[in-house]
Amino acid sequence: MKASRRVVVTGIGLVTPFGLGTETFWSALTAGKGAVGRVDLLNGSGDGEQLAARVPEFRARDHVSNRRLLRIMCRTDHFGLVAAQMAIEEAGEAEPEPGRKGAFIGTSKEMGPIEPLFDAARPSRDETGEMTSRGLGSDGFGEIPPLTLVEGLPNGCLFASSVIHSIKGANTNFLGSGEAGLVAIGGAYRAVQRGDADWALAGGHDSGVDRWSYANFHRLQMLSQRRDDPERAVRPFDRTRDGFAVSEGACMVVLEELERARTRGANIYAEILGYGATCDAAGQVSPREDGEALAAAITGSLREADLGPGGVDYVNAYASATPVGDRTELRALELVFGGASRRPLVSGIKGALGHMLAASGAVEFAATALALHHQTVPPTLNLTEPDADCHFDCVPATARSADAAAALTVSRGIGGQNASMALSRAGN
Repeated sequence: MKASRRVVVTGIGLVTPFGLGTETFWSALTAGKGAVGRVDLLNGSGDGEQLAARVPEFRARDHVSNRRLLRIMCRTDHFGLVAAQMAIEEAGEAEPEPGRKGAFIGTSKEMGPIEPLFDAARPSRDETGEMTSRGLGSDGFGEIPPLTLVEGLPNGCLFASSVIHSIKGANTNFLGSGEAGLVAIGGAYRAVQRGDADWALAGGHDSGVDRWSYANFHRLQMLSQRRDDPERAVRPFDRTRDGFAVSEGACMVVLEELERARTRGANIYAEILGYGATCDAAGQVSPREDGEALAAAITGSLREADLGPGGVDYVNAYASATPVGDRTELRALELVFGGASRRPLVSGIKGALGHMLAASGAVEFAATALALHHQTVPPTLNLTEPDADCHFDCVPATARSADAAAALTVSRGIGGQNASMALSRAGN
């Protein structure tokens, strides 16, 4: 068996509703700023504007020179490509040969933009207004652009990143929901740890700021209805929480073997100590009420990290702000940390950014690494009346300085997936 190698974070690239770049993200997050606003996602066909957080003033061609690839990628892929470019530039020049480089990317992307399908459906209707297969064949197909399938490939960002950055080693595209970005980083961590790669690009990209995503989450009753107060609508761990706001963006990180990073003098944000993943194996949409499966994922990451519950200084929680999601996450945290000699600080950042879906796990991983790097815990926005089940200091409203040596980040997904990763301060 190969000896286990130590793995560190040497580059972070972020595309979020705060803007582009690590400094922009961290300064806005720790200043307590919020990016959720009102957006017309239904093209005037709904009952007014909806809650959403959008990436501002974004042009991929300003950051990615390969225009040919950009033309066959959709907006969410562009987020991922720009985040990858920024992460690799941050990590520095000394990359290994292409066969020793890996790529692990998470997304919920199942198809490209839905507009071409609407364009094809309109001329495919019969005199009663019903869409027919005959009408689609005779009139609708011609409305579908030739590259629709290519643009909609779930692994589009993985493909394009591999081409642009000559990544020819271990790689996986993870298709999921809120957990996908962190699961992708977990895959990269294992590849570098085992020696399958010396360097890995990993993270997640997604966009829920469209009518299709909005309609899906609206029907699942996961969205906040506080459209009259968008900046204070998403309320993680608050007694009055009623759901999240759709959001978009990407986060990519560069992971490397520790000694390699030290030798080349790389900036090291944090070291990964352990990773755990489980499944609720219960409801497809609602998580287990007892929180036991999520607690097992957290415990798994702590076991690998050789950390006891009392050794964790900070937990970056999933904190979706849905009633059942936060309730069950708090139960899981209580199962793990309830008997600890001291409880960690806990915070969630979706009150500031909305739910970035498959990108959220990667963005929250980055926030955890940055919290260790800067010794500052980001706040939980809009938490004014803590839930009765919340027995943790959730850092309401204002960021806090902290002597943090070790931290956890937690992600969850529709279908019951749970993931947890333990990190330590660089050089700890």
